[in-house]
Amino acid sequence: VHRRVRGDRQGLGSPLNASLPLVQTASGLLLDSQDRMLLGLRASWKRVWPNVWDAIGGHLEPGESVEMALARELDEERGVTPTAYQLIGSFPGSRADLYGEALHHVFAVTAWTGGQPSNVCDEHSEIRWFTLEEVLALTPTTGFDFAHLFDLAKAARREVCAARYPRGAASAVSLAWATSSTEPM
Repeated sequence: VHRRVRGDRQGLGSPLNASLPLVQTASGLLLDSQDRMLLGLRASWKRVWPNVWDAIGGHLEPGESVEMALARELDEERGVTPTAYQLIGSFPGSRADLYGEALHHVFAVTAWTGGQPSNVCDEHSEIRWFTLEEVLALTPTTGFDFAHLFDLAKAARREVCAARYPRGAASAVSLAWATSSTEPM
């Protein structure tokens, strides 16, 4: 029996079992004030999607909500705590034949505490900010359409700003606030 345990390298190199129960993940697409998205290059030792660019996140632990998992994963992997985020979609895994059934909950994260995100664990060999143009040219990646997710994340940021500054003031006020903030919006 194969177990999926966060951070556990047990079974590295052994075949994956597609009969495992549905795995759920929570991932954050951090957006900065320069319209860049933070992605991580998954470590070579990872059994699932090694050496590919991906959103920052991981498996839900028993009894954990997707929001709790998002906050835990961003803290464990990047040293930041999300303070403004919105679910932009839940997507089935693209390689069930290889990695088993999965459901990935993806959030736009537009503000956080803890300073500049850094690579504080060994889950990713590298992290980097990407513009939309760079995302379009990025290979290799997991099965996500990051260009589409980038657009959804930017739309979510606009919705968060509009909720904070209703009645037309959102565009001017939120743009000024977002570009002057040390913690991106």
